[in-house]
Amino acid sequence: MKRAIIFPLCVGLTTMIILFLIKISNIEICKVDFVLNAIITCVVTLAGFILTSISIIIGMSGSPIMEKISKDGGLPELVARYSTTMILSLLLIVTFISLGATIGKDNVINRNGIIIGAGILTAYFISLVYTCYYLLRIISKIPDKSSVETVLEPSSPQGDFR
Repeated sequence: MKRAIIFPLCVGLTTMIILFLIKISNIEICKVDFVLNAIITCVVTLAGFILTSISIIIGMSGSPIMEKISKDGGLPELVARYSTTMILSLLLIVTFISLGATIGKDNVINRNGIIIGAGILTAYFISLVYTCYYLLRIISKIPDKSSVETVLEPSSPQGDFR
C-alpha cells in the first residue's frame, strides 16, 4: 500500500529536483492557454473515468472478486491507489489553473511553475498508470461467460400467488 503512494510522489519529487538542478529557465509558449486547457481537460476526463471505475467496483461489492480482494487484504491497496490518483488530479488541476491565471500577456511560464507543474504531472501520470494496471488486474479476475451457467428454459415462480 505504501508503494502505491510513495513511488509516484518520489518520482515527481525527483523530477522537480532534476529540473531545479539543471537550472531550467523560463519558457515562452505562444498558445499557453491552449496547452493548459488541454492538460486540464485530459486530467478531468481521466478523473471521470477513475470515478466511474470506483462506482463500478462499489457495485461489485458483493461479488466473489471483491470478497477475495477484501479477504486477501487488497482493499487498503485499492483505496490508496485510487485516493492518490484522485488527489494528484485535483492538485494538478489547481496548479495549472493557478499557473494560467498568473501568466502575463507575454505568455512566459516562470521557472517555478515549470518545475512544480512537471513534477505533479509526472507523479500523476505514474499514479494513473499504476491505478489502471491494478484495475485491469481486478477485471482479469472476472469469470468468463463460459464458466457461468445459463439456464435457457422458461420458469415460473413457485408458490400460491392468486
